[in-house]
Amino acid sequence: MKMLKYYLLASFCLAALTIYSVGSWLMLPLAWFTVSISLVTFAYASNYPHIFRKHGTGKIPWYITWLFWPYLGCVHLYNAIERGRDVVDTFQPLTEDLFVACRLFPSDVDMLKAEGIEAILDVTAEFDGLNWSAEQQGLHYLNIPVLDHQTPTPEQLAHGMAWIAAQHQLGRKVVVHCALGRGRSVFFCTAYLLATHPEYTVREALEKIQNRRETARLNKQQLKGLTKLHHSQSFTHSAKAALVINPVAGASKWSEYENDIIGMLTEKYDLSICFTEKDTDVAKLAEQVVSKTQPDIIIAGGGDGTLASVAHGVYQQDILFGILPLGTANSLATVLLGSMSKLDPINRACEAILAGKAKPIDIMNCNGRTALLVAAIGFGQEMIERADREEKNNSGQLAYIRGLWEAVNENKPLEFTVSFDGAAQTQIECVSLVVANAAPKTTILAQGHGEPVYDDGKLDITILPVEAKGNQSFTVAELILPKLEDKPSNIRTERCEKISIAFEQTQHFALDGEVLSAKNIEITIQKHALNVMVPNYIH
Repeated sequence: MKMLKYYLLASFCLAALTIYSVGSWLMLPLAWFTVSISLVTFAYASNYPHIFRKHGTGKIPWYITWLFWPYLGCVHLYNAIERGRDVVDTFQPLTEDLFVACRLFPSDVDMLKAEGIEAILDVTAEFDGLNWSAEQQGLHYLNIPVLDHQTPTPEQLAHGMAWIAAQHQLGRKVVVHCALGRGRSVFFCTAYLLATHPEYTVREALEKIQNRRETARLNKQQLKGLTKLHHSQSFTHSAKAALVINPVAGASKWSEYENDIIGMLTEKYDLSICFTEKDTDVAKLAEQVVSKTQPDIIIAGGGDGTLASVAHGVYQQDILFGILPLGTANSLATVLLGSMSKLDPINRACEAILAGKAKPIDIMNCNGRTALLVAAIGFGQEMIERADREEKNNSGQLAYIRGLWEAVNENKPLEFTVSFDGAAQTQIECVSLVVANAAPKTTILAQGHGEPVYDDGKLDITILPVEAKGNQSFTVAELILPKLEDKPSNIRTERCEKISIAFEQTQHFALDGEVLSAKNIEITIQKHALNVMVPNYIH
Protein backbone atom coordinates (compact mmCIF):
# COMPACT_ATOMS: atom_id res chain seq x y z
CA MET A 1 0.00 0.00 0.00
CA LYS A 2 1.47 3.29 -1.14
CA MET A 3 0.23 5.38 1.81
CA LEU A 4 1.56 2.89 4.36
CA LYS A 5 5.00 3.01 2.74
CA TYR A 6 4.99 6.81 2.91
CA TYR A 7 4.01 6.82 6.58
CA LEU A 8 6.59 4.14 7.46
CA LEU A 9 9.31 6.17 5.78
CA ALA A 10 8.19 9.35 7.55
CA SER A 11 8.10 7.52 10.92
CA PHE A 12 11.65 6.16 10.53
CA CYS A 13 13.00 9.53 9.42
CA LEU A 14 11.34 11.35 12.32
CA ALA A 15 12.55 8.72 14.80
CA ALA A 16 16.10 9.12 13.51
CA LEU A 17 15.89 12.92 13.78
CA THR A 18 14.50 12.61 17.32
CA ILE A 19 17.43 10.41 18.39
CA TYR A 20 19.88 12.73 16.67
CA SER A 21 18.40 15.78 18.46
CA VAL A 22 18.64 14.35 22.00
CA GLY A 23 19.79 17.12 24.31
CA SER A 24 18.57 19.96 22.08
CA TRP A 25 15.33 21.96 22.21
CA LEU A 26 14.15 20.17 19.04
CA MET A 27 13.91 16.80 20.76
CA LEU A 28 10.40 17.26 22.27
CA PRO A 29 8.74 18.68 19.12
CA LEU A 30 10.34 15.94 17.01
CA ALA A 31 9.27 13.27 19.50
CA TRP A 32 5.71 14.63 19.29
CA PHE A 33 5.80 14.42 15.48
CA THR A 34 7.30 10.92 15.67
CA VAL A 35 4.61 9.59 18.02
CA SER A 36 1.83 11.18 15.96
CA ILE A 37 3.00 9.82 12.59
CA SER A 38 3.91 6.42 14.09
CA LEU A 39 0.39 6.00 15.47
CA VAL A 40 -1.07 6.92 12.08
CA THR A 41 1.26 4.34 10.50
CA PHE A 42 -0.09 1.74 12.92
CA ALA A 43 -3.66 2.75 12.02
CA TYR A 44 -2.96 2.25 8.31
CA ALA A 45 -1.10 -1.03 8.88
CA SER A 46 -4.00 -2.46 10.90
CA ASN A 47 -6.82 -0.59 9.09
CA TYR A 48 -7.91 0.96 12.38
CA PRO A 49 -9.73 4.26 11.65
CA HIS A 50 -11.10 4.37 15.21
CA ILE A 51 -7.68 5.53 16.39
CA PHE A 52 -9.03 9.08 16.00
CA ARG A 53 -11.89 8.28 18.41
CA LYS A 54 -14.36 10.16 16.22
CA HIS A 55 -17.71 10.20 18.03
CA GLY A 56 -21.07 9.41 16.50
CA THR A 57 -21.64 13.16 16.65
CA GLY A 58 -18.73 13.62 14.24
CA LYS A 59 -16.53 15.24 16.88
CA ILE A 60 -12.90 14.21 17.48
CA PRO A 61 -11.99 14.54 21.20
CA TRP A 62 -9.72 17.45 22.06
CA TYR A 63 -6.98 15.23 23.49
CA ILE A 64 -6.85 13.22 20.25
CA THR A 65 -6.67 16.45 18.27
CA TRP A 66 -3.66 17.56 20.35
CA LEU A 67 -1.93 14.17 20.17
CA PHE A 68 -2.32 14.00 16.39
CA TRP A 69 -1.90 17.71 15.73
CA PRO A 70 1.33 17.24 13.66
CA TYR A 71 -0.49 14.81 11.38
CA LEU A 72 -3.85 16.58 11.38
CA GLY A 73 -2.21 19.93 10.72
CA CYS A 74 -0.50 18.56 7.62
CA VAL A 75 -3.70 16.85 6.44
CA HIS A 76 -5.76 20.04 6.88
CA LEU A 77 -3.13 22.05 4.99
CA TYR A 78 -3.03 19.54 2.13
CA ASN A 79 -6.82 19.42 2.01
CA ALA A 80 -7.08 23.22 1.86
CA ILE A 81 -4.54 23.42 -0.98
CA GLU A 82 -6.26 20.68 -2.98
CA ARG A 83 -9.70 22.21 -2.49
CA GLY A 84 -8.34 25.53 -3.69
CA ARG A 85 -7.10 23.86 -6.87
CA ASP A 86 -10.27 21.80 -7.35
CA VAL A 87 -12.11 22.30 -10.64
CA VAL A 88 -15.45 20.95 -9.39
CA ASP A 89 -18.10 22.30 -7.03
CA THR A 90 -18.47 21.11 -3.43
CA PHE A 91 -21.12 18.51 -4.33
CA GLN A 92 -22.83 17.04 -7.39
CA PRO A 93 -26.06 15.06 -7.84
CA LEU A 94 -25.69 11.45 -8.98
CA THR A 95 -29.40 10.62 -8.86
CA GLU A 96 -32.46 12.56 -7.76
CA ASP A 97 -31.76 11.71 -4.12
CA LEU A 98 -28.03 10.89 -3.92
CA PHE A 99 -25.17 13.40 -3.98
CA VAL A 100 -21.38 13.08 -3.68
CA ALA A 101 -19.26 15.77 -2.04
CA CYS A 102 -15.94 16.78 -0.55
CA ARG A 103 -15.65 17.76 3.10
CA LEU A 104 -18.55 19.93 4.24
CA PHE A 105 -18.39 22.99 6.47
CA PRO A 106 -21.12 24.87 8.38
CA SER A 107 -21.03 27.46 5.60
CA ASP A 108 -22.24 24.76 3.17
CA VAL A 109 -25.45 24.05 5.09
CA ASP A 110 -27.49 26.67 3.25
CA MET A 111 -26.47 25.15 -0.10
CA LEU A 112 -27.46 21.70 1.14
CA LYS A 113 -30.87 22.92 2.24
CA ALA A 114 -31.37 24.76 -1.04
CA GLU A 115 -30.91 21.41 -2.83
CA GLY A 116 -33.34 19.73 -0.43
CA ILE A 117 -30.59 17.56 1.11
CA GLU A 118 -31.58 16.41 4.60
CA ALA A 119 -29.11 13.60 5.37
CA ILE A 120 -25.30 13.52 5.49
CA LEU A 121 -23.11 10.39 5.39
CA ASP A 122 -19.59 11.35 6.50
CA VAL A 123 -16.98 8.68 5.67
CA THR A 124 -13.91 10.50 6.99
CA ALA A 125 -11.98 9.45 10.09
CA GLU A 126 -9.56 12.36 10.38
CA PHE A 127 -11.85 15.42 10.22
CA ASP A 128 -14.44 16.77 12.63
CA GLY A 129 -17.87 16.18 11.17
CA LEU A 130 -20.74 18.55 10.53
CA ASN A 131 -23.11 16.94 13.02
CA TRP A 132 -23.21 19.78 15.55
CA SER A 133 -24.30 22.14 12.79
CA ALA A 134 -26.48 19.47 11.15
CA GLU A 135 -28.49 19.00 14.34
CA GLN A 136 -29.10 22.73 14.60
CA GLN A 137 -30.36 22.76 11.01
CA GLY A 138 -32.55 19.66 11.31
CA LEU A 139 -30.26 17.53 9.15
CA HIS A 140 -29.63 13.82 9.76
CA TYR A 141 -26.04 12.63 10.15
CA LEU A 142 -24.01 9.43 10.29
CA ASN A 143 -20.25 8.95 10.46
CA ILE A 144 -18.63 5.75 9.21
CA PRO A 145 -14.89 6.32 9.75
CA VAL A 146 -12.65 5.15 6.88
CA LEU A 147 -8.98 6.07 6.55
CA ASP A 148 -7.98 8.12 3.51
CA HIS A 149 -7.15 6.00 0.44
CA GLN A 150 -8.43 2.89 2.25
CA THR A 151 -11.32 0.53 1.49
CA PRO A 152 -14.26 0.25 3.92
CA THR A 153 -14.91 -3.14 5.49
CA PRO A 154 -17.92 -5.14 4.23
CA GLU A 155 -19.66 -4.33 7.54
CA GLN A 156 -19.05 -0.60 7.12
CA LEU A 157 -20.26 -0.68 3.54
CA ALA A 158 -23.44 -2.58 4.43
CA HIS A 159 -24.04 -0.08 7.26
CA GLY A 160 -23.74 2.83 4.85
CA MET A 161 -25.95 1.19 2.22
CA ALA A 162 -28.65 0.43 4.80
CA TRP A 163 -28.53 3.97 6.20
CA ILE A 164 -28.81 5.60 2.77
CA ALA A 165 -31.71 3.28 1.86
CA ALA A 166 -33.50 4.11 5.12
CA GLN A 167 -33.16 7.84 4.48
CA HIS A 168 -34.42 7.42 0.92
CA GLN A 169 -37.36 5.39 2.22
CA LEU A 170 -38.24 8.36 4.45
CA GLY A 171 -38.15 10.66 1.42
CA ARG A 172 -34.82 12.36 2.14
CA LYS A 173 -32.00 13.27 -0.20
CA VAL A 174 -28.56 12.08 0.96
CA VAL A 175 -25.08 13.50 0.41
CA VAL A 176 -22.02 11.27 0.92
CA HIS A 177 -18.76 13.09 1.57
CA CYS A 178 -15.11 12.38 2.32
CA ALA A 179 -12.16 14.80 2.37
CA LEU A 180 -11.94 15.70 -1.32
CA GLY A 181 -14.88 13.79 -2.81
CA ARG A 182 -12.59 11.58 -4.88
CA GLY A 183 -12.14 8.21 -3.19
CA ARG A 184 -14.04 7.10 -0.09
CA SER A 185 -17.30 8.91 -0.86
CA VAL A 186 -17.09 7.72 -4.47
CA PHE A 187 -16.63 4.14 -3.22
CA PHE A 188 -19.86 4.29 -1.19
CA CYS A 189 -21.82 6.00 -3.97
CA THR A 190 -20.61 3.52 -6.60
CA ALA A 191 -21.59 0.64 -4.32
CA TYR A 192 -25.04 2.14 -3.83
CA LEU A 193 -25.55 2.49 -7.59
CA LEU A 194 -24.50 -1.13 -8.04
CA ALA A 195 -26.83 -2.29 -5.25
CA THR A 196 -29.82 -0.42 -6.69
CA HIS A 197 -28.99 -1.14 -10.36
CA PRO A 198 -27.89 -4.79 -10.59
CA GLU A 199 -27.49 -4.44 -14.35
CA TYR A 200 -24.51 -2.05 -13.94
CA THR A 201 -20.91 -3.20 -14.02
CA VAL A 202 -18.40 -1.58 -11.67
CA ARG A 203 -16.92 0.37 -14.57
CA GLU A 204 -20.33 1.61 -15.75
CA ALA A 205 -21.33 2.77 -12.27
CA LEU A 206 -18.01 4.53 -11.77
CA GLU A 207 -18.25 6.25 -15.15
CA LYS A 208 -21.71 7.58 -14.29
CA ILE A 209 -20.20 9.25 -11.23
CA GLN A 210 -17.18 10.56 -13.17
CA ASN A 211 -19.53 12.11 -15.72
CA ARG A 212 -20.95 14.23 -12.88
CA ARG A 213 -17.76 14.71 -10.82
CA GLU A 214 -14.72 14.51 -13.06
CA THR A 215 -12.22 14.30 -10.17
CA ALA A 216 -13.83 11.11 -8.84
CA ARG A 217 -11.47 8.16 -8.93
CA LEU A 218 -10.70 5.01 -6.98
CA ASN A 219 -7.15 3.81 -6.38
CA LYS A 220 -6.15 0.26 -7.30
CA GLN A 221 -6.84 -1.09 -3.82
CA GLN A 222 -10.30 0.51 -3.66
CA LEU A 223 -11.23 -0.62 -7.18
CA LYS A 224 -10.11 -4.18 -6.42
CA GLY A 225 -12.07 -4.19 -3.15
CA LEU A 226 -15.23 -2.84 -4.78
CA THR A 227 -15.03 -5.38 -7.61
CA LYS A 228 -14.62 -8.23 -5.12
CA LEU A 229 -17.63 -7.05 -3.09
CA HIS A 230 -19.68 -6.68 -6.27
CA HIS A 231 -18.90 -10.23 -7.36
CA SER A 232 -19.89 -11.60 -3.94
CA GLN A 233 -22.97 -9.34 -3.71
CA SER A 234 -21.82 -8.19 -0.26
CA PHE A 235 -23.24 -4.67 -0.37
CA THR A 236 -26.15 -5.21 1.99
CA HIS A 237 -26.96 -6.89 5.29
CA SER A 238 -28.33 -10.41 5.31
CA ALA A 239 -30.81 -9.52 8.08
CA LYS A 240 -33.91 -7.33 7.75
CA ALA A 241 -35.86 -5.45 10.40
CA ALA A 242 -39.32 -3.89 10.17
CA LEU A 243 -40.06 -0.88 12.39
CA VAL A 244 -43.59 0.07 13.41
CA ILE A 245 -43.35 3.52 15.00
CA ASN A 246 -45.89 5.65 16.85
CA PRO A 247 -44.42 9.09 16.02
CA VAL A 248 -46.47 11.06 18.59
CA ALA A 249 -45.70 8.81 21.57
CA GLY A 250 -43.93 10.43 24.52
CA ALA A 251 -44.35 13.98 23.18
CA SER A 252 -42.93 12.92 19.78
CA LYS A 253 -39.78 11.22 21.08
CA TRP A 254 -39.27 9.59 17.67
CA SER A 255 -38.26 12.91 16.12
CA GLU A 256 -35.79 13.44 18.97
CA TYR A 257 -34.12 10.02 18.73
CA GLU A 258 -34.68 9.09 15.09
CA ASN A 259 -31.13 9.92 14.00
CA ASP A 260 -29.59 7.75 16.73
CA ILE A 261 -32.02 4.87 16.19
CA ILE A 262 -31.55 4.62 12.43
CA GLY A 263 -27.79 5.09 12.78
CA MET A 264 -27.50 2.22 15.26
CA LEU A 265 -29.98 -0.26 13.78
CA THR A 266 -28.53 0.01 10.26
CA GLU A 267 -25.27 -1.41 11.65
CA LYS A 268 -26.92 -4.83 11.40
CA TYR A 269 -30.24 -4.55 9.57
CA ASP A 270 -31.77 -3.31 6.36
CA LEU A 271 -34.79 -1.37 7.59
CA SER A 272 -38.42 -1.06 6.56
CA ILE A 273 -40.07 1.78 8.48
CA CYS A 274 -43.78 2.51 8.81
CA PHE A 275 -45.69 4.88 11.06
CA THR A 276 -48.99 4.66 12.86
CA GLU A 277 -51.63 7.35 12.63
CA LYS A 278 -54.48 8.29 14.95
CA ASP A 279 -56.94 5.69 13.65
CA THR A 280 -54.45 3.00 12.58
CA ASP A 281 -55.19 -0.61 13.49
CA VAL A 282 -51.65 -1.16 14.77
CA ALA A 283 -51.94 -4.94 15.08
CA LYS A 284 -53.19 -5.26 11.51
CA LEU A 285 -50.45 -2.90 10.27
CA ALA A 286 -47.78 -5.01 11.99
CA GLU A 287 -49.21 -8.19 10.48
CA GLN A 288 -49.21 -6.62 7.00
CA VAL A 289 -45.64 -5.36 7.37
CA VAL A 290 -44.38 -8.82 8.35
CA SER A 291 -46.25 -10.43 5.46
CA LYS A 292 -44.92 -7.91 2.95
CA THR A 293 -41.27 -7.52 4.00
CA GLN A 294 -40.56 -10.93 5.63
CA PRO A 295 -38.22 -9.43 8.25
CA ASP A 296 -36.08 -11.34 10.73
CA ILE A 297 -37.25 -9.06 13.53
CA ILE A 298 -40.10 -6.62 14.03
CA ILE A 299 -39.35 -3.61 16.21
CA ALA A 300 -42.14 -1.69 17.91
CA GLY A 301 -41.49 1.93 18.84
CA GLY A 302 -43.86 3.85 21.09
CA GLY A 303 -45.53 3.58 24.46
CA ASP A 304 -46.52 0.35 26.17
CA GLY A 305 -49.86 0.31 24.35
CA THR A 306 -48.17 0.47 20.94
CA LEU A 307 -45.79 -2.34 21.89
CA ALA A 308 -48.72 -4.54 22.96
CA SER A 309 -50.64 -3.80 19.75
CA VAL A 310 -47.68 -4.73 17.56
CA ALA A 311 -47.18 -7.90 19.61
CA HIS A 312 -50.85 -8.79 19.04
CA GLY A 313 -50.29 -8.68 15.30
CA VAL A 314 -47.19 -10.89 15.23
CA TYR A 315 -47.00 -13.17 18.27
CA GLN A 316 -48.39 -16.15 16.36
CA GLN A 317 -45.61 -15.86 13.78
CA ASP A 318 -42.05 -17.14 14.09
CA ILE A 319 -40.35 -13.77 14.41
CA LEU A 320 -38.18 -11.92 16.90
CA PHE A 321 -39.63 -8.90 18.69
CA GLY A 322 -37.66 -5.76 19.60
CA ILE A 323 -38.78 -2.72 21.56
CA LEU A 324 -37.98 0.99 21.31
CA PRO A 325 -39.28 2.75 24.45
CA LEU A 326 -40.63 6.01 23.07
CA GLY A 327 -43.55 6.47 25.45
CA THR A 328 -44.02 8.21 28.79
CA ALA A 329 -43.79 5.40 31.36
CA ASN A 330 -42.04 2.71 29.27
CA SER A 331 -42.79 0.07 31.90
CA LEU A 332 -42.06 -2.88 29.62
CA ALA A 333 -38.60 -1.50 28.85
CA THR A 334 -37.89 -1.16 32.57
CA VAL A 335 -38.79 -4.83 33.06
CA LEU A 336 -37.02 -6.28 30.01
CA LEU A 337 -34.01 -3.96 29.70
CA GLY A 338 -33.34 -3.29 33.37
CA SER A 339 -33.89 -0.27 35.58
CA MET A 340 -30.89 1.55 34.09
CA SER A 341 -32.86 1.85 30.86
CA LYS A 342 -34.67 4.74 32.55
CA LEU A 343 -31.47 6.77 32.19
CA ASP A 344 -30.55 5.78 28.64
CA PRO A 345 -33.56 4.02 27.10
CA ILE A 346 -32.76 4.24 23.39
CA ASN A 347 -29.14 3.10 23.56
CA ARG A 348 -30.08 0.23 25.88
CA ALA A 349 -32.90 -0.85 23.59
CA CYS A 350 -30.80 -0.69 20.43
CA GLU A 351 -27.94 -2.58 22.08
CA ALA A 352 -30.38 -5.34 23.05
CA ILE A 353 -31.71 -5.52 19.49
CA LEU A 354 -28.22 -5.58 17.96
CA ALA A 355 -26.26 -7.76 20.37
CA GLY A 356 -28.70 -9.18 22.89
CA LYS A 357 -30.45 -12.51 23.12
CA ALA A 358 -33.97 -13.74 22.41
CA LYS A 359 -36.00 -14.48 25.54
CA PRO A 360 -39.48 -16.04 25.45
CA ILE A 361 -41.99 -14.15 27.60
CA ASP A 362 -45.65 -14.65 28.46
CA ILE A 363 -48.46 -12.55 27.06
CA MET A 364 -52.00 -11.92 28.31
CA ASN A 365 -55.09 -12.30 26.17
CA CYS A 366 -57.81 -9.92 27.36
CA ASN A 367 -61.15 -10.07 25.54
CA GLY A 368 -59.33 -10.92 22.32
CA ARG A 369 -56.61 -8.29 22.73
CA THR A 370 -52.96 -8.87 23.60
CA ALA A 371 -51.37 -7.25 26.63
CA LEU A 372 -47.82 -7.53 27.91
CA LEU A 373 -48.06 -5.71 31.23
CA VAL A 374 -51.22 -5.15 33.29
CA ALA A 375 -54.98 -4.85 33.20
CA ALA A 376 -56.45 -2.62 35.90
CA ILE A 377 -59.80 -1.49 37.25
CA GLY A 378 -60.31 1.08 39.96
CA PHE A 379 -57.25 3.10 41.00
CA GLY A 380 -55.06 1.90 38.11
CA GLN A 381 -57.66 2.60 35.46
CA GLU A 382 -58.51 6.02 36.93
CA MET A 383 -54.83 6.94 37.04
CA ILE A 384 -54.47 6.19 33.31
CA GLU A 385 -57.74 7.96 32.48
CA ARG A 386 -56.77 11.15 34.31
CA ALA A 387 -53.33 11.31 32.62
CA ASP A 388 -54.45 12.29 29.12
CA ARG A 389 -52.11 12.95 26.17
CA GLU A 390 -51.69 16.66 26.97
CA GLU A 391 -50.97 15.92 30.64
CA LYS A 392 -48.34 13.31 29.71
CA ASN A 393 -46.71 15.60 27.16
CA ASN A 394 -46.47 18.42 29.71
CA SER A 395 -45.65 16.51 32.89
CA GLY A 396 -44.32 13.10 31.83
CA GLN A 397 -44.64 10.44 34.54
CA LEU A 398 -45.77 13.05 37.05
CA ALA A 399 -49.11 12.94 35.26
CA TYR A 400 -49.53 9.32 36.40
CA ILE A 401 -48.52 10.12 39.97
CA ARG A 402 -51.01 12.97 40.08
CA GLY A 403 -53.73 10.73 38.61
CA LEU A 404 -53.10 8.00 41.21
CA TRP A 405 -53.14 10.52 44.06
CA GLU A 406 -56.49 11.90 42.88
CA ALA A 407 -57.94 8.38 42.52
CA VAL A 408 -56.82 7.37 46.03
CA ASN A 409 -58.31 10.53 47.51
CA GLU A 410 -61.60 9.92 45.71
CA ASN A 411 -61.56 6.31 46.99
CA LYS A 412 -64.47 5.13 44.82
CA PRO A 413 -65.55 1.51 45.58
CA LEU A 414 -66.37 -1.08 42.90
CA GLU A 415 -68.54 -4.21 43.06
CA PHE A 416 -68.26 -7.17 40.69
CA THR A 417 -67.99 -10.95 40.59
CA VAL A 418 -64.74 -12.74 39.86
CA SER A 419 -63.64 -16.29 39.09
CA PHE A 420 -60.08 -17.66 39.20
CA ASP A 421 -59.15 -20.58 36.91
CA GLY A 422 -62.80 -21.41 36.26
CA ALA A 423 -63.82 -21.73 39.92
CA ALA A 424 -67.17 -20.49 41.19
CA GLN A 425 -67.90 -16.76 40.91
CA THR A 426 -67.44 -14.77 44.12
CA GLN A 427 -68.65 -11.26 44.92
CA ILE A 428 -65.93 -8.68 45.55
CA GLU A 429 -66.00 -5.07 46.72
CA CYS A 430 -62.72 -3.23 46.28
CA VAL A 431 -61.10 0.00 45.06
CA SER A 432 -58.42 -1.57 42.86
CA LEU A 433 -57.85 -4.84 41.03
CA VAL A 434 -54.72 -5.33 38.93
CA VAL A 435 -53.97 -8.36 36.77
CA ALA A 436 -50.24 -8.42 35.95
CA ASN A 437 -48.06 -10.37 33.57
CA ALA A 438 -45.09 -8.03 33.92
CA ALA A 439 -44.71 -4.82 35.90
CA PRO A 440 -41.75 -2.84 37.25
CA LYS A 441 -41.57 -1.94 40.93
CA THR A 442 -42.86 1.53 40.06
CA THR A 443 -46.22 -0.02 39.09
CA ILE A 444 -47.04 -0.23 42.79
CA LEU A 445 -50.64 -1.43 42.43
CA ALA A 446 -49.33 -4.68 40.86
CA GLN A 447 -46.87 -5.56 43.64
CA GLY A 448 -49.07 -7.76 45.83
CA HIS A 449 -46.81 -10.78 45.19
CA GLY A 450 -43.73 -8.65 44.71
CA GLU A 451 -42.53 -7.91 41.19
CA PRO A 452 -44.44 -10.16 38.74
CA VAL A 453 -42.45 -12.78 36.82
CA TYR A 454 -43.10 -12.43 33.10
CA ASP A 455 -42.17 -15.97 32.03
CA ASP A 456 -43.74 -18.18 34.72
CA GLY A 457 -47.07 -18.83 32.99
CA LYS A 458 -49.06 -17.17 35.80
CA LEU A 459 -51.15 -14.03 36.25
CA ASP A 460 -50.43 -12.04 39.41
CA ILE A 461 -53.59 -10.53 40.94
CA THR A 462 -53.53 -7.72 43.52
CA ILE A 463 -56.81 -6.54 45.09
CA LEU A 464 -57.10 -3.55 47.43
CA PRO A 465 -60.20 -3.62 49.66
CA VAL A 466 -62.44 -0.69 50.50
CA GLU A 467 -60.97 1.35 53.37
CA ALA A 468 -61.76 4.65 55.00
CA LYS A 469 -60.27 7.59 53.09
CA GLY A 470 -57.63 8.21 55.70
CA ASN A 471 -56.45 4.60 55.65
CA GLN A 472 -56.38 4.01 51.90
CA SER A 473 -53.09 5.83 51.38
CA PHE A 474 -51.49 3.54 53.97
CA THR A 475 -52.83 0.46 52.18
CA VAL A 476 -51.27 1.63 48.90
CA ALA A 477 -48.04 2.45 50.73
CA GLU A 478 -47.84 -1.14 52.01
CA LEU A 479 -47.24 -2.25 48.42
CA ILE A 480 -44.12 -0.08 48.25
CA LEU A 481 -42.58 -1.43 51.46
CA PRO A 482 -39.99 -4.24 51.31
CA LYS A 483 -41.56 -7.67 50.90
CA LEU A 484 -42.46 -9.33 54.21
CA GLU A 485 -43.06 -12.98 54.96
CA ASP A 486 -46.67 -12.27 55.92
CA LYS A 487 -48.55 -9.94 53.62
CA PRO A 488 -51.03 -7.59 55.33
CA SER A 489 -54.39 -9.38 55.51
CA ASN A 490 -56.32 -6.49 53.95
CA ILE A 491 -54.46 -6.84 50.62
CA ARG A 492 -55.70 -9.86 48.70
CA THR A 493 -53.43 -11.63 46.21
CA GLU A 494 -54.00 -14.51 43.82
CA ARG A 495 -51.97 -16.35 41.18
CA CYS A 496 -53.80 -18.06 38.35
CA GLU A 497 -53.83 -18.76 34.61
CA LYS A 498 -57.29 -17.33 33.96
CA ILE A 499 -59.49 -14.69 35.57
CA SER A 500 -63.09 -13.82 34.66
CA ILE A 501 -64.70 -10.59 35.89
CA ALA A 502 -68.37 -9.62 35.49
CA PHE A 503 -69.96 -6.21 36.18
CA GLU A 504 -73.62 -5.26 36.36
CA GLN A 505 -72.96 -2.39 33.94
CA THR A 506 -70.26 -1.56 31.40
CA GLN A 507 -67.08 -0.66 33.26
CA HIS A 508 -63.94 1.19 32.16
CA PHE A 509 -60.64 -0.64 32.60
CA ALA A 510 -57.03 0.00 31.57
CA LEU A 511 -55.02 -2.42 29.45
CA ASP A 512 -51.33 -1.63 28.98
CA GLY A 513 -51.98 2.08 29.28
CA GLU A 514 -55.10 2.18 27.08
CA VAL A 515 -58.56 2.78 28.55
CA LEU A 516 -61.24 0.36 27.30
CA SER A 517 -64.71 -0.63 28.48
CA ALA A 518 -66.61 -3.90 28.86
CA LYS A 519 -69.26 -5.57 30.98
CA ASN A 520 -67.33 -8.84 31.15
CA ILE A 521 -63.56 -9.24 31.17
CA GLU A 522 -61.74 -12.53 30.62
CA ILE A 523 -57.96 -12.66 30.84
CA THR A 524 -55.80 -15.71 30.15
CA ILE A 525 -52.04 -16.20 30.12
CA GLN A 526 -50.14 -17.64 27.16
CA LYS A 527 -46.78 -18.92 28.30
CA HIS A 528 -43.64 -18.10 26.27
CA ALA A 529 -45.68 -16.76 23.36
CA LEU A 530 -43.34 -13.93 22.31
CA ASN A 531 -39.57 -14.00 21.66
CA VAL A 532 -38.24 -10.61 22.76
CA MET A 533 -34.69 -9.30 22.36
CA VAL A 534 -33.21 -8.48 25.77
CA PRO A 535 -29.67 -7.66 27.00
CA ASN A 536 -27.39 -10.62 27.63
CA TYR A 537 -27.29 -9.87 31.36
CA ILE A 538 -31.06 -10.41 31.75
CA HIS A 539 -31.81 -13.94 33.01
